[in-house]
Amino acid sequence: MVKKISDVRGIGHVEMIISFVLFLGFLSFIFIAFNPLKVEKNNAVLDSLVYSIEENLGVDVSRVSIASTSDWTDKNCVKIKNDDLINDLKCVNRNIIIKGEKINGDEINLEYFKSSDKSFEFEISSDAVIYNLYCSDEFGPSTSPLSGCKNINEKSDYNIGIIVDKKYYSDKKLEEFENRISSDYDALKKEYAGSSGDIGFEVRDIEGQIIYEDKKATPKGVDVMAKTFQIDVIDESANIKDYSMTVYLF
Repeated sequence: MVKKISDVRGIGHVEMIISFVLFLGFLSFIFIAFNPLKVEKNNAVLDSLVYSIEENLGVDVSRVSIASTSDWTDKNCVKIKNDDLINDLKCVNRNIIIKGEKINGDEINLEYFKSSDKSFEFEISSDAVIYNLYCSDEFGPSTSPLSGCKNINEKSDYNIGIIVDKKYYSDKKLEEFENRISSDYDALKKEYAGSSGDIGFEVRDIEGQIIYEDKKATPKGVDVMAKTFQIDVIDESANIKDYSMTVYLF
């Protein structure tokens, strides 16, 4: 009778050990499969990749509005010589684009010219209620001066709005980034992500159409991390578009 009790106790101890081992194995599986430290690390790497893309594909743009306080309609264009405005816009060594803005907010493309003496000229439009001056390295130089423009002066002929500085995604840099993924991927990956893994991206318009995308296929069976966010993209004609970008890390 005593022997049977000892046998039962021995079996109970074995079962406890087996249960404990199984429990440890289950915990190990959970930790390996859902490692919170790994997820946190990968999120940090993905955030770093997104930040690097934002910094390298962005371009600084300064914008100011000019409103007339006198009659400009006697000429086809006006000329403004305002060193303070050009300096405040940081436009001394950057190119400009000037557009007219309708009452409904739509913009009108105009002829314009920026000279080396910090003056600039632009075409007058009867549909424009104000004129928007953009300044950025994204834009190309204006070609030739306009003729017969009226010289106008601040306050007596026009008022200047608040200067707004904003960083946009560059349309040209996005295209270059897409091309480099196809032609110079290893160097690009090292530059943006180091040894953290492979990268990819895509940019879509508001209708979901792909504008830019990577050309590197994602291997099957590989975990892919992704982050999608809205971006404002500006092109060399100062057209601003609302897109979404998704960045991949795998």
